[in-house]
Amino acid sequence: MEQPDVLTNQPSAPPTATQRQTRLRRHWDFLAVVLLIVASLMWKLRKPERPQLEISRADGSRDLQSFVVRPNVSSEVWFYPWNQADLARYFDGEEARWRASPRPAITYLRLLATPLDWVSQQPDTIVIESADAVRMSMAR
Repeated sequence: MEQPDVLTNQPSAPPTATQRQTRLRRHWDFLAVVLLIVASLMWKLRKPERPQLEISRADGSRDLQSFVVRPNVSSEVWFYPWNQADLARYFDGEEARWRASPRPAITYLRLLATPLDWVSQQPDTIVIESADAVRMSMAR
């Protein structure tokens, strides 16, 4: 069963003009998103729905990354939108080895709120305050 899109509360579908689409360069490493999930007091009685970021790439691949933030508090969340196995390479002392795998362009990003069960509390609003592409470097 498809989960509803938080922005439109309709079943998930390819992005439309009402959904934010983005094209990002390939020469970055992480996506830093500052967001605010506004929820009523019911979230204290019922567990909040699971926030997720759907990442779609030019090669047709998609990834769904779950995250946890406290409702009604502005939070910064960092995402690694590439192959998760490559993340360990960032501990290598040589920066040239960090980005060895191909990185297809990100074609769009979409925020979802997925129910955990029948009592999950849907957020009232999800506000994206900022989104930045971050490139890591050993340069001083």
